[in-house]
Amino acid sequence: MLQIRRILQQRLNGKSNRDIAKELHISRDTVNEYVKQLTQLGKAIGELLHLNDQELSSQIYKEHPSTLTDWRYTDLQQRIPSFCDELKKPHATRMIFIAPETAQAFLY
Repeated sequence: MLQIRRILQQRLNGKSNRDIAKELHISRDTVNEYVKQLTQLGKAIGELLHLNDQELSSQIYKEHPSTLTDWRYTDLQQRIPSFCDELKKPHATRMIFIAPETAQAFLY
């Protein structure tokens, strides 16, 4: 968050993205991306600087798509109890989890 605040302060002082990148020792593309996100908020720089870290963070970092549940993960969670039951049976191996066409390649 400190880096974003520094970018905001430098923009308030009228510095270019290139100058900000040099001064903060970060990529110009990183500065460009932050400035793009900040301008899309539609708020003045001074207004953004007055926000606390949590408010500023919630404005900039929207919910990441990876936090959404993937159907494969849900499917795996539903199958785990049956996998555990299968592995408790005598002579059971982890080969039961491999697709049948792949399992044939492991047979001698």
